[in-house]
Amino acid sequence: MNNLLASSGGLLGEVVEFWEKAQAFIAGSMKATLAVGVDGQSRKHHRLSSEGVRELQKGVFELIEMLRGSVFSFFADPPIEDVSMLYSPLPPTTPNTPMSAIFAPYAHQDSRFKFDVSNPPPPSPKRGEPWEDFAFWPPYANTLSGVYYIEKILNLVGAAAAEIAGLPAVSSSSTIQRSLRTLVAGTRERCSKALIAAWIRDAEMFHHLENWERAGDRHDMTKMPAYFLAFENTVLCGIQKIIYIPDVASKANASDVVTAPSTDLLKDVRRHFEKTLYTVLSDMVRYSEMAASHKNLQPIETSVSIWPQTLAGAVNGTLESRVCIAKLSYAP
Repeated sequence: MNNLLASSGGLLGEVVEFWEKAQAFIAGSMKATLAVGVDGQSRKHHRLSSEGVRELQKGVFELIEMLRGSVFSFFADPPIEDVSMLYSPLPPTTPNTPMSAIFAPYAHQDSRFKFDVSNPPPPSPKRGEPWEDFAFWPPYANTLSGVYYIEKILNLVGAAAAEIAGLPAVSSSSTIQRSLRTLVAGTRERCSKALIAAWIRDAEMFHHLENWERAGDRHDMTKMPAYFLAFENTVLCGIQKIIYIPDVASKANASDVVTAPSTDLLKDVRRHFEKTLYTVLSDMVRYSEMAASHKNLQPIETSVSIWPQTLAGAVNGTLESRVCIAKLSYAP
């Protein structure tokens, strides 16, 4: 994403620099730096016709659309089935160069993009897992790492869209402005879906953190409520930043490309928040009942008396998380 969208050192920065120089040539400010030739014969080459200006502008639009389309397809499209499309360099048997190769100038430097043409890796097996629908989501990735990295990626996407929207050639094009809004909103929707799927999976696994150790400050409870509260708060606050992208809101032209999240997205986050609460608390009840049925085990026997307080602590602790989820109704 940095190689594509960074304003300094990325392809987006090169597109912006290209247009700035083209604009300077169109406006005539570059003429003073150009050689005039013998008897000023080269001056006739320092002028652009109206058709030439339109062609330059059209070229900028095409570059922007190629860049936008590559980023959007990464988030919107499912993972590719044919891994040969990622070969670098491309094997001679490939009939057409994929669009992704155009925006992969650094792929040859990364060992992850190098494959043995004679021994290609087998296709990934399909098991019905949620991440199989997302090209950008690593298998088995958890929610905590997801909110951390997705927030950074969305900030980069939003900032890039705002920078593109500020270009003079783009600000007057309603089509490109609309496509930039689609890029930001579509990326946000897809990332939110991936995060929610991982959130539910993590909630289903959360009962494994119960080791029946008493909390240091509350000996009538285990450490489970504190773990659960920290987890829910981190996820909710991370999702809030992903949904509203507040770090981009202060940038120029951000209001033209960063729209408010949809009502359905907010409802989806609230619904799955409640589902994670129900899942974790239900597992705590089931886990405690299992502990009560094995009274011959001394470590569990001594902990059976504290599980009701632990369960109550988890319920009370999640009330603090509800304050965070309530903020999702309002843009920061």
